[in-house]
Order: sequence, then structure tokens, then C-alpha cells
Amino acid sequence: MLDLLKNLYHRAELVTGKRLYLLFGITFTVFLLAGLFIGYFTRRPLNSDETKPPSGTEAKVYNVSVERKGRITFTDPAMYPKDKVKYVLIEETGEEVPVRSTDDKLELVQGLDVVVSGKFMPSKDGGKDVLVVEEVIIRN
Repeated sequence: MLDLLKNLYHRAELVTGKRLYLLFGITFTVFLLAGLFIGYFTRRPLNSDETKPPSGTEAKVYNVSVERKGRITFTDPAMYPKDKVKYVLIEETGEEVPVRSTDDKLELVQGLDVVVSGKFMPSKDGGKDVLVVEEVIIRN
């Protein structure tokens, strides 16, 4: 096996000039044709028309980070059973926003005025969207 690799290496060293350019050209052409051939047969055709939603109905954008101010308070977990929400953010306007977190940061700031940032996710029970909190800043 090692002798075979040595022989191949010595033959490759002997290829120079026009033969080297010819070898590169043929290799390039073979891979170009193979890529076009594979791309032609693996492309997926459009199955249905891409249409815009009718004007007046706006789709909600969920993967955008938002920042809200208010007070974190405990709520009855039975109000949002599928979403496992235990806390709500009561904003300065009086609106309640259900919030949840992957760790215990909401338990630590319960009853305090905070600024929370995170992303809204659709509610599993079809109610209000849930704010998944990523960062909490305590306000004075």
C-alpha cells in the first residue's frame, strides 16, 4: 500500500507544463458537470404559488427580542396550564403579560420592578402570547 502511494506521488511530480493545465482543466470540467447534473435533479419545484397574506391581516413576528417594564407577580398556574406559566409581568399600563423562564430568575425578582427582555412565543392554549425571559434588570 505504501509503495502504491509513493509511485502515485512520483508520477504526480512528473506532470508539468501543458499536461498539468490539461489535467486541471479536465478535473474542473468533470466536477462542474457533476455539480450541475446533481443540482438539476435535486432541485425542488415550487408546488404552490407564493402569495402574500391579504392586506389587513398581519402575521405576528415571534423571533424578535423585546424589552418590557413592569412588576413580576405570581399567578395561578392553572390559568396557563399548557404553557407552565407561573408569573406575569404587570406593565405600567396595567396590562398583564405571561412570562416564563428556563431558570429561577423570575422567582428571585418576584414583586420587584424590573425590565425584562426576551422573545414572545405563541401560547399552546391559544391565549395570550408568552414572553420567554432571557434577561432581567432590576429597576429602582
